[in-house]
Amino acid sequence: MAEELNVTSMLIEGFDARKLAQEEVYDRDWQQVVGAKQNDKILQSEIVGIESIRNTECAVVHVGKIKGYIPLEFTGVENLRGNFGH
Repeated sequence: MAEELNVTSMLIEGFDARKLAQEEVYDRDWQQVVGAKQNDKILQSEIVGIESIRNTECAVVHVGKIKGYIPLEFTGVENLRGNFGH
């Protein structure tokens, strides 16, 4: 019985409600992305940068706290790099 109480007190002692709230937001972001994929919907997001991934230039976007990459050829924008001053 004493052993059981120690485990309970350790679980409560290590609990951080802020981490739980952060995980809920992160899960909500993923639900939005997965839901769009499952329903063949297009998500819109602002392009925040350009990075090279496996020798392919990609636009960087954020959906909530999720970072995504879109190959420039699929952005529909010509000379996207020029718009970022490079």
